[in-house]
Amino acid sequence: MRTTPIKTGIILWICMLLLISCNPPWQDHYGNQEDQVDMELWDAISQEPRYSTFVTKIEEEGLDTIFKEGLVHTLFVPTNEAFQALPDTGYTIKTLLQYHILPTIFMDRSVRTWRKLQTASGKYMLIENLAGGYYADGIPMETGSPLYLNGKFYEIPRVAVPKPSLYELTAEYSQIIKEYIDSKDSIYLDRSLSTPIGFDELGRTIYDSVFGIVNLFEEEFFPVSQEFRDENATFILFSQEQYELALDDMAQRLGGDMTGHQDIPFTWQNNVLLPEVTRNAMFEGILNYDDFQVGKIKSITGDTVIVEAEKIDPESRILCSNGVSFLYDDFSIHDSLFRGTESREGESLIVEIGAGKYAWKEGVVVSGAIVSPDWLDADVASEGALVNVNLGRNFAGEYKMEFSFRDLFPMRYRLEWRANSRPSGLFAVYVNDQLLEYSDKFGNIHTEFDTNELKQSIISVTGERFLSQDGFNIRDYWVEHLTSYGDVTVRFEFLGSGANATDGFNIDYIKLIPDF
Repeated sequence: MRTTPIKTGIILWICMLLLISCNPPWQDHYGNQEDQVDMELWDAISQEPRYSTFVTKIEEEGLDTIFKEGLVHTLFVPTNEAFQALPDTGYTIKTLLQYHILPTIFMDRSVRTWRKLQTASGKYMLIENLAGGYYADGIPMETGSPLYLNGKFYEIPRVAVPKPSLYELTAEYSQIIKEYIDSKDSIYLDRSLSTPIGFDELGRTIYDSVFGIVNLFEEEFFPVSQEFRDENATFILFSQEQYELALDDMAQRLGGDMTGHQDIPFTWQNNVLLPEVTRNAMFEGILNYDDFQVGKIKSITGDTVIVEAEKIDPESRILCSNGVSFLYDDFSIHDSLFRGTESREGESLIVEIGAGKYAWKEGVVVSGAIVSPDWLDADVASEGALVNVNLGRNFAGEYKMEFSFRDLFPMRYRLEWRANSRPSGLFAVYVNDQLLEYSDKFGNIHTEFDTNELKQSIISVTGERFLSQDGFNIRDYWVEHLTSYGDVTVRFEFLGSGANATDGFNIDYIKLIPDF
């Protein structure tokens, strides 16, 4: 009978399956790549005098029985000298030994850059290919054995110690960051574990509640207290001493009543400083110092940040169980965090609640006429859009709108209000309930402003002249009465109809610009 090509292919495929089934999977994968020895792995190690300490300790802890279960293993075997130099690690000897055992066959040449392997202790070991050499948690893998019947081993000159997590390292090195992470714990209702037991008077389900805790820092950035096979982060840390010295320097630059770190409000540290330095100091993956020298780099939140590599200690790289950490050699706080311009785009104050329908965001307080705000696109607006409120023709009612800038230090500011001349309206502007004023070109003092004037050039309180651009312009004011740290509230009050036929209110942006 003539054999067809299809039948021939099926026969060959069956033969290949039979061949595979006759050999252990690891032998099929590595058989033509690795020298093989017809000997048990543990027998080979036990016969080598320079590994006698490792062998003895394994046997004393009863771990040698795992090599008699017919499974394959890879061992990282420290020399006798390595055990003699072993300091107190805080781990039991059994945990240390388990950290040197992999329940699988591992070939170093399979690592192109790095790879994490879960050990018998449950902790992960980091294998790196650096400059052509292989390292286990930073320890050179000096000798690789042949492939024995049930595994292989690598000799290492030091005893490997399980690495701390990024959280554990942070707790040891930077107490302030540890406290910041801890402060982000939040309690939530775990509906999957809670049992519905009825309804309240509004028809809402009542639960026999089970609550859990989620850390919002780990949700936003990286789960620094957990270990993963494939997920890692790089975290640049500063010490408590460096942090306090940086705050001392900041206090000196602020001047006034502030003389040292104890004068910098903790609210500002927690709300502004620590979130910002974290965004600029945590990155996805395992990085080397050279990765920072490119200047701009994408942070773990996806933002592009500028890393000043010269302020990082290049020799400080610390391996962790879920990433790596570097330490600052010189940590400082940039002026922009406490003496920079604070800006709010008008459209950032509203939220879409339906197709083309908007409402003011939480924190924006409006009184008087009930009018929904609108989002208007405009090419000449600062971010391509502005917020607008149309009050109608010859509006004679009341309208007030206010919002706050958070966590500002006391100093002299200049408030810039950029808006469009249409619709118009006569407005007064208050900061922390104090009425602001400005001078016209004749030196006359005014406390009210008609936005219709924005279509003309405007003389700034600094003396410069702002030019109108398609009806957009700036009215500015000095703010000189902020004498204490805290939130700053800006309020606009409608006083009457403007020169234009239609009245209303709009904001392209509001800025508070420090004046030095």
